[in-house]
Amino acid sequence: MTTDETESSLSSSGSGERAVHRDWTEYDHPTTAIVESLAEVFDADPMDVPPLHDYVDTDALNALVTPATDRGSVTVSFTHEYARVLIDSDGDLTIYVRAEE
Repeated sequence: MTTDETESSLSSSGSGERAVHRDWTEYDHPTTAIVESLAEVFDADPMDVPPLHDYVDTDALNALVTPATDRGSVTVSFTHEYARVLIDSDGDLTIYVRAEE
């Protein structure tokens, strides 16, 4: 799925931090949405983004945030390169990147 096919917003704050927000449920897997979003904020091809599995257990991440009817909302956060990733089982994905100085 491409960025054009999902609701995505890339914003900048006065502090020089950029963020991308999207609904990861539009993708087959949460990790796919993360890689696509990282590519967007890094202005890179998704294949050029450092492997996600170097920063987080991708199978565990997918299992934790994939909605289940028998548990409440789960939020996971981690750092990838110089980006802060927040993803939850409600479908929210936000990636913050501090502007290069």
